[in-house]
Amino acid sequence: VAVKDAAYRDKIARLNAEVMGKDTDPYYGAPVIILVLADGKANTFVEDGSCVLENMMIAAHSLGLGSVWVHREREVFDSEKGKELLRSWNLPETLRGVGAIALGNCGLIICAIFIALAFRMLGVLVCVSFSALNFKERLFCMIAYCPKATVQAAIGALPLAAGLACGQTILTAAVLAILITAPLGAFLTDITYKKLLSLPSDMRKAQEGGTEDE
Repeated sequence: VAVKDAAYRDKIARLNAEVMGKDTDPYYGAPVIILVLADGKANTFVEDGSCVLENMMIAAHSLGLGSVWVHREREVFDSEKGKELLRSWNLPETLRGVGAIALGNCGLIICAIFIALAFRMLGVLVCVSFSALNFKERLFCMIAYCPKATVQAAIGALPLAAGLACGQTILTAAVLAILITAPLGAFLTDITYKKLLSLPSDMRKAQEGGTEDE
């Protein structure tokens, strides 16, 4: 069952959150939820439904969509409120929940991260523009400020802990920012520092003199 209607989507999210005993969005703010229900009379309804979930996640990935497998649909549709939903959809009440997929496009978040990164690097350039650094050293400073992890790790989960509706989205963006920029910054720093940085002449002479003495 593909749930696109906002009212149904929010109702299912509340039912799922009640199973956890929390007031959060179990579907991470995704606009579309796909529910996988199976005939509870079948001995392998869990296995069959799980295969469907996995195949849909693979298909979503091939289309460039982000997806996450969400549990607790069995508890939701075993409840009276869940059965009311089945009746409203003209589906048999013998159906049992196996799982759900939250579908969304994480491309917008990734684009926002790179836009923010560009502004961050521009800010670094402005800050070092009036320094004694040469162009290559300024460029290296911009690269060195690419990694974003400390602040994101420290405060990324606070909106979620505060119970804000956007908490899941903010936490997801924070985690993606860390996963993308930390290794990217480390890689760029490692491959550029020898080309962009050089020792001051006095230190270079001292190093060369020490090498000759040896």
